[in-house]
Amino acid sequence: MSKDRSALASLDDDEKDAPLRDDIRLLGRILGDTVRQQEGADVYAIVERIRQASIRFHRDNEIGARRELAATLDSLDAEQTFAIVRGYLARKSAGAREKFFWKNSIAAYKWQRRKSDQPRLQL
Repeated sequence: MSKDRSALASLDDDEKDAPLRDDIRLLGRILGDTVRQQEGADVYAIVERIRQASIRFHRDNEIGARRELAATLDSLDAEQTFAIVRGYLARKSAGAREKFFWKNSIAAYKWQRRKSDQPRLQL
């Protein structure tokens, strides 16, 4: 085992994960700054409420957080919803945006594969 690996092996998990956590916090701050800059402080505040409630719900299985999340999402008007979705998708790759679109389109419109005996449109 190399000197670096033996040093890492002696660290506990918290110490090993510290640089990763620092990077995640930095990226979160950059994303927050970008949302504030492009969409404004009001949208940023909504995104933060959604993010914090989502974390509490998923990490702690907190029912109150689920209710808060549902209430926040239900209270959004169309313009706020578009701003939040635009902010979310703008940071994704083209491939990820396309996958998101198709996955949600299929669910929303309940698209189904064409049956082999189903007539096709002749152009």
